[in-house]
Amino acid sequence: MKQKQTAYQKLAQALRKQISAGEQAPGSRLPTEMELAGKHGVSRITVRRALQLLEEEGLILRRPKLGTFVSSQPRRLVPVSIDYTGSLQLHAPEAERTLLACRQETAGVAADLLKLPENAPVVYSERRDKLNGIPFAWDRGFIPQRYAKNITPEDLGHVALVERWSKKENLIIDAIQQTVETVTDRVAARHLNLSANHPLLKTTECYFDQSNRPCGVFITCYHPGLVQLRIRYASPELKTA
Repeated sequence: MKQKQTAYQKLAQALRKQISAGEQAPGSRLPTEMELAGKHGVSRITVRRALQLLEEEGLILRRPKLGTFVSSQPRRLVPVSIDYTGSLQLHAPEAERTLLACRQETAGVAADLLKLPENAPVVYSERRDKLNGIPFAWDRGFIPQRYAKNITPEDLGHVALVERWSKKENLIIDAIQQTVETVTDRVAARHLNLSANHPLLKTTECYFDQSNRPCGVFITCYHPGLVQLRIRYASPELKTA
């Protein structure tokens, strides 16, 4: 996932690599904000924002008046909100996406949400996201043909799918309805390299246009040991339904 990064994102990535490589041992104290700012040639505000990302990912602990410490068992969790692209840009810029399937299919399990007959044609896609070679998300997309006249396999396989899709189809996404649940799913577990009965995190998102018509459904299963879901979103452009 190659996106232009801000100074604090670059610093966060550098610190992640140090922790992952063992250069900062579990439980060890990180340099102060001022020391990090001087070492990396950035402002203290940039340092604070970078450390906030690492704290959200569970890699560090910030203790008032004591300093910032590497977690005793640093296990990186990717915080994911309904703004999936934005979440990856902040917390997993090195994530890689693979388009596993792209074809015309019937609406099937997404029919009710799309308010279509089960046999209505849609553009169906499957995608898998990996972080450092480990799969953490597998999703299925269902886009009715009227909203998929110009979208390409390259668009469907891009992390910034929603942005590309809305631009290609001249589509204004007015609302998103999301449900979150814990499930077991043999197919999803296989794609995530987990045992068949391993509990998974699952989100179902239905996108609506300005006329309140469903224009796409995306069903995603996440590796629960690598992802934490956040039910909040603060964009001036999209609102949740």
